[in-house]
Amino acid sequence: MSNNNKFLDDIAKLTDSAINTATGSLSTFKNQFDENFNQKIDCFLKERNFVTYEEFAVVKEIAQKSHEEIERLKKQISELQNK
Repeated sequence: MSNNNKFLDDIAKLTDSAINTATGSLSTFKNQFDENFNQKIDCFLKERNFVTYEEFAVVKEIAQKSHEEIERLKKQISELQNK
């Protein structure tokens, strides 16, 4: 009976070791994949000359102010035409 227990203990240790090794390998693979993927995305974006969010926000604000000014001028023109 103790041989069966030792055998099962040995199997459990081997299984645990294999799982830990696989988990470590997967973790390393995931980290390398993430790093490479992020580098590729950064390179892709830089090559296409995309703007940053900050640049976009500035242009959006300028466009919004321009739109408001145009609406104000349209209203002013309409008032002048009605006189």
